[in-house]
Amino acid sequence: MSHISPSRATLQGGRLAKWYNATGGRVVFLRPDPDPAGRTRGNLMNVTTSGDVETKERLNRAVREGNESYMKLMEEMFGDAGWLAPEVLQGMRESDDFYCSLFGQVRSPKIHDGRVVLLGDAGYATPGFGTSLAIIGGYVLAGELLSHPGDVKMALERYAKIMLPFAKDSQGGDNAMQLVNPQTLWGIRIRNTILGFVTSTKLDRLAMAVTPALGFTGKKVRMPDYQWPPK
Repeated sequence: MSHISPSRATLQGGRLAKWYNATGGRVVFLRPDPDPAGRTRGNLMNVTTSGDVETKERLNRAVREGNESYMKLMEEMFGDAGWLAPEVLQGMRESDDFYCSLFGQVRSPKIHDGRVVLLGDAGYATPGFGTSLAIIGGYVLAGELLSHPGDVKMALERYAKIMLPFAKDSQGGDNAMQLVNPQTLWGIRIRNTILGFVTSTKLDRLAMAVTPALGFTGKKVRMPDYQWPPK
């Protein structure tokens, strides 16, 4: 994944983010930036399948070699992607804060060792739920340290006992990224047709309203009620 801040307002004043898919798992993502100059934040993403070892190695090698190598690879891969890709590639060259990274997920078997603690994405990265999970983790860690004064070992063991099973259960697999970013033109068309039907008929709103009534709710962690000191 590459992160770009083009100097121009590529969204032309639009206040909604835009997501574009091209074949081969190529993704162009743009969102408004609160910068007074009206800039746009952009991402170029490559979603690869588990069997596409060659593309994975090319991307990994470019990341290791640095920004210039990665930008050249993005120009090669996204040169014929269509939509606003040419403008984004130009903005990539003009950007003063470009950086690239692997889109990975931490799946640590433990979240504390001695007095060292992993919190948030460092211990349990969860796309779409990471911020909430980090806040929950901070709450539990602070509460356990408060509840076990002078016994850091017990506090951290309790923190891990509460957070680790919930975090592992929430992480799931990588199927979601593959489903929303199809590799083929037919896959993209099928996804767009399904999403278009769901949103135009408002089935998404109906599902959100009905599922809680039927007992289907999001995963929850049983939160201890810590006795916080008075302000």
